[in-house]
Amino acid sequence: MKSYNSFKIRILLAGLISLPAYPVLILIQNSNLFDVALYAYVEYTFAVFVSLVILLEFQNWKSNLLERRLSWKDSFTKRLISELTITFIVTPSLITASYYSFYNFYWDMNIYFPSAIFYNSIGIFISLFFLAFVNAGYFLSNWKNASIRAEVLEKENIKSQLIALQNQLSPHFLFNNFNILSALMDEDLDTAKRYLHNLSEVFRYILQNKYNEVVSLEDELKFITNYSFLLQTRFKKKFNLRIEVEEQYKKLKIPPVSLQVVLENALQHNEVSEKYPLQVDITSDGQEIVVTNKIKPKKGKINSTKTGLDNIARRYEFITYKKLRINNDNEMFTIALPLIE
Repeated sequence: MKSYNSFKIRILLAGLISLPAYPVLILIQNSNLFDVALYAYVEYTFAVFVSLVILLEFQNWKSNLLERRLSWKDSFTKRLISELTITFIVTPSLITASYYSFYNFYWDMNIYFPSAIFYNSIGIFISLFFLAFVNAGYFLSNWKNASIRAEVLEKENIKSQLIALQNQLSPHFLFNNFNILSALMDEDLDTAKRYLHNLSEVFRYILQNKYNEVVSLEDELKFITNYSFLLQTRFKKKFNLRIEVEEQYKKLKIPPVSLQVVLENALQHNEVSEKYPLQVDITSDGQEIVVTNKIKPKKGKINSTKTGLDNIARRYEFITYKKLRINNDNEMFTIALPLIE
């Protein structure tokens, strides 16, 4: 729907262009402007004004119609071709119709074809200007929306990174690991040393990458291997992680700590016991990292904030157009994380 203000602007633009039209024509013809009667100037200016309003409203109507079918954002090339094609087809028809109406009916003059060709040439040039003018609104609107969206997504990205960091540095996480480390020091000093080393590597990775948007898949897999050692030490044979990723994909990028969030999601929602050990597989499938696990829901209430996977989804939305792929068929839970070049 056209607003009153935008319609006023279009009328004003048509008026501003039509006012100097006759003087410019006189100068082109090497005639004297002062020899032109005032009524002739007014009539000619009015005729040009009406023609320009028709042309400008046509461009506005056409662009509104195309925007609903072929937006500049989604189909730039097709939209540009459509805009130009329709403009070059319809503009001569409108200009010729206006020319014929004023010359033949209003002024009762014979049509002069070289003059008609001249007006059509000028009309197409002005029509292309109107095309740019009308669509500038779409570009400015999209730019404004994109700027606002980028700002919102940037805040969401920072928030998501902080949530991921807070989850890892939470008192509960520290308490569990220090308790396990304390028990290991009494039972198996070598394992305790390995546990401490892996724990320090986990913290080092998190702190190093807390402000990074992406890291290499290779680094993320090293981190998740260190992290899985902590889990396997804690759960013994109740938990197992299998990683099979082709070397060619390890240089691609992934948001940091995203695999850990997916792993925690599996641990949080599934039973982890000797009867039902949790098996998590991380594999490569094209340019995606696929994480799968069998579904065995925990009994009782699950304390979940439901922010883990949303966290990753928002980070992907900020970084790239690619989206997560999640599939839950009540037997297997699969999440595919796109790799970023």
